[in-house]
Amino acid sequence: MPTPRHDTLCLRLIFILILLIGFCVSGCGDSEEAEALTEEAAEPLVVTILDSWSDRPAVPTRSDAEILADRILERETEGFYFDITRRNQLVGEIEEVLSLIRAAYLPMGEIHARAWSEPGMLWIRLERDFSEILKELIEDKQGQIRFETGNADFDALNAKLGLQNVILSWDLFLYFDRHLNLRTAIEAYSKVEGVRQVLRNPAVGDSNDIDAFKQGATWYVIFRNGWGDCPSGCIYRELFCFTVMGTAVERIPTAQAQTMPPFQGLVPEGDWERHNATPFVNATAHSWSWRDSRISDRSARSAGYDLGCSLFGEIEAFPNLLSVSCGYRVESLPREDTFIDNYDFTGVVLLLVATQERMVVGNSEAHSSVVASKTVLAAKTAAEIEQPENVYFENVLMPINPPPLSSPFERWWGGVHPTFVVCWDRPQTGLRAYQFIESDIRYAGSDEVRNHPGCDNFRDTDYMQTLDVYLPLLDIRDDIDEVLPRP
Repeated sequence: MPTPRHDTLCLRLIFILILLIGFCVSGCGDSEEAEALTEEAAEPLVVTILDSWSDRPAVPTRSDAEILADRILERETEGFYFDITRRNQLVGEIEEVLSLIRAAYLPMGEIHARAWSEPGMLWIRLERDFSEILKELIEDKQGQIRFETGNADFDALNAKLGLQNVILSWDLFLYFDRHLNLRTAIEAYSKVEGVRQVLRNPAVGDSNDIDAFKQGATWYVIFRNGWGDCPSGCIYRELFCFTVMGTAVERIPTAQAQTMPPFQGLVPEGDWERHNATPFVNATAHSWSWRDSRISDRSARSAGYDLGCSLFGEIEAFPNLLSVSCGYRVESLPREDTFIDNYDFTGVVLLLVATQERMVVGNSEAHSSVVASKTVLAAKTAAEIEQPENVYFENVLMPINPPPLSSPFERWWGGVHPTFVVCWDRPQTGLRAYQFIESDIRYAGSDEVRNHPGCDNFRDTDYMQTLDVYLPLLDIRDDIDEVLPRP
């Protein structure tokens, strides 16, 4: 038979059970509400509002190895921040690779990696409505504030990425830790409503650069040497390509590297052509090559571009002399109506000018150009030429005076500029018409040479040996008349 004490214990147990059921019904059933309460209890994001660019955080200084490690991590990291342990490991490995290359090829020590953009900084262009909201929030405020815009996705992303500093000017500029993966951050902010465009803050101008990629146990490294008005974008660029496996360093010719997938991944397809824009690629000091001949103003009107092909032959270089061979090929020489129908073809004169360009590896500003020879003229008479549409000169000699090298990092490259002049004469009147034909080197993918007349490539580049032809011009040119006298 139950006792009063036993009844009291049963009642207490029943009461506790009822309370537990009540708590579960009222507080355990709505997980979304619980999450909302948790978010309300979280600390709001506090950032520093910067009043002007002068207050912006200093751009961190990074070594060549750090810049290259950050590029590699940005390509391979899917998260918002780089793994610091992995970064430190990469930095050490890249430092060793660069040291091996620079020990084997001293000029590479003068070429350094270029920061493409400011680390940890995003440049955001906003839709008008969202921009107005931010102006109201930030206007007349400096220092630390609670940064809550009311845009849930934007605010959540700011908090997740650890936004630190904000500048609101013509656009919005956000500053984070310098190890932020800009690629994934840009992708995330680009999806936020009210955001029109997300950009990096790019480095100003152009300069030398290095890039690297590791495949298996082999490092593929490209050094880019740029010169010629680099603040506006280097006019000339030269690539030095290397592979490093263990302690073994091998230099790869540019033409070969262009066909190798690891190097192709480091240089965008269109940039190989830009790097080959000068024929002076991976050449030794005092090497010579052909250059386009557009170095003088012509008073004659152009008859058209790509009307024929330049024929660039050999350039043999001796200490103070060049021996050059070149010519042209065109289906027909254009004339203007009947202007020279009564004129006789009397011959072709070749004008040769040699210029030299000086540069110092790693110093884009140490670029200069000089004329290396007087203009050399050579003539072929009509009796020596079967037809004026197909002419070739062989072994024309050019005296030169190359300057001495002042350092192992200095390089002088020579360019020979050929211009052909077809001469038409009318003995009855003593008049002579000069028809200029200028050799040219044009990128084969451009619209200008889309329908080129089957010209050969210039060396191993993607440039064609084309021809610019001018209409005949009545004039008096004593220098030409001296080597090809009038009849």
